Amino acid sequence: MRRFLFRVLGHKAAHKAMERHTRRGGILDIKYGFGLFKDPSVPVGAKFFSLSVGVLVTMLLMAVEAPLELILGLFVPVLGLGADLMIDGLEIVFFPMLIACLVLPRLVRQPTVVRVAAPIYHGEVIDMPPPMLD
Repeated sequence: MRRFLFRVLGHKAAHKAMERHTRRGGILDIKYGFGLFKDPSVPVGAKFFSLSVGVLVTMLLMAVEAPLELILGLFVPVLGLGADLMIDGLEIVFFPMLIACLVLPRLVRQPTVVRVAAPIYHGEVIDMPPPMLD
């Protein structure tokens, strides 16, 4: 019961601490950064630079992790090597984009409103209620 209470209270405390930073325009607003990546009005140079920063931060993180991964690989050879390769593969794929989504809103000069494309209808639009099923 005590473990459950600590988990619930820890979740609530983390949510309360992170709530202000994850809102729109906050430091950790990844949704907004990803929306900026899809927005055509954001310059390609800013997108490329933020992705470059993400790759560089990932390379730095992997360089710092290397000694610990070597120790893990020596003490647990088969399982450690497999887990290490899986985690490194996920890091290489997801971490640069995550960092780029955090950096890109800081690089765009004016606040950009992300545009959502309207659906395109080809042909005639029929405006009538759906058929009733008995």
